[in-house]
Amino acid sequence: MIQDEHKSMIRLKNIFFTIYFSSLLILTITPTFYLNISGSRYLILGIPLPFFYWIAIAFMLMVGLSVMYLLEDKFGEIPGDQA
Repeated sequence: MIQDEHKSMIRLKNIFFTIYFSSLLILTITPTFYLNISGSRYLILGIPLPFFYWIAIAFMLMVGLSVMYLLEDKFGEIPGDQA
């Protein structure tokens, strides 16, 4: 029973991160939103909005990968050192 619950948690994690990374990919490769803010003179934290857009996507990717790594480590999906 615990094994089935463990597998369902891993499956849920995989579905969540597939949706998360797919949405980041869509934000990155579809120019619609970026073209709307391109040429904008608004500043966020002293950074022009078009640059902040790319920095925010990179930050969200970094956070997503970090959380995914921690969850995979918790679920035991990362093998230990073989040395």
